Amino acid sequence: MQIFSTTLCTGDNKIIVVPKGKVIAGNIINYPCEPNRRVDIVVGVGYNANIDLVKKVLDDVIAADNHILHAKGVIVYLNEMVPSSLNFVTRSWTTTAEY
Repeated sequence: MQIFSTTLCTGDNKIIVVPKGKVIAGNIINYPCEPNRRVDIVVGVGYNANIDLVKKVLDDVIAADNHILHAKGVIVYLNEMVPSSLNFVTRSWTTTAEY
């Protein structure tokens, strides 16, 4: 905490500076201040899709991408069922420069 603001670090390494006074311009998000960034991608598929196959394809695409920092972990999961699709989420890490 500083005199005029509070700095927060999110789970995906974004730094948020929240002014303590009256918020005129809103929050400031400083994306490039950390060396790594988490990438969250939502992929929607039809209800008739093979869930195991979708997960395998997403895993294979991520495994083949050399921009991803695999040592930091990769997550692929079915996140939600909405009226028009099944939404998968992939979470992985990359360098801020590659983001």
